[in-house]
Amino acid sequence: MKRYYIEDVRCDVVGAGMDACVVIGGVKYRSSDENGDKERWLYLEEIEGTFTEFYETEEDIFDDLCRDNIPQEEFEACRENNRIGEIDGIELPTEYEELFENFRDHEDSPALPLLRYLILVVRCDMEELAPTIAMGRGRYIDEIQVPKSDLEEEEEEEEEKE
Repeated sequence: MKRYYIEDVRCDVVGAGMDACVVIGGVKYRSSDENGDKERWLYLEEIEGTFTEFYETEEDIFDDLCRDNIPQEEFEACRENNRIGEIDGIELPTEYEELFENFRDHEDSPALPLLRYLILVVRCDMEELAPTIAMGRGRYIDEIQVPKSDLEEEEEEEEEKE
């Protein structure tokens, strides 16, 4: 079975104020399965609390994603070249509602707690960021109880009402 080990975690807010608020979180993970180990960075970019983009890279591009003065063409190329649409069978759409539906369809995926953790990092209050990062850093993600984010909880409550 595939396992994910969290080596590092980063998160920052970009463009707060008059511009659109963008939160970028990154998790450096090592996955291991019968094919060996793979080390990658998985990023989540959340725009205005709803629109999401996922990126995966071998190198850390967090500073590039957060840089204020990056030329637009370079930024778009960075995003396009590293955007991913799925991880371990879980499709990664740009809307949370669709993403959480995919979670329900892939409860057995070893990537599910990794994705939930990254979403939790991006969506938590800044006062909770350090403890949230500490929860995962240096641990296998399947060894910790990753709570659902506020948005996933709200989505489930809405489903129950219908």
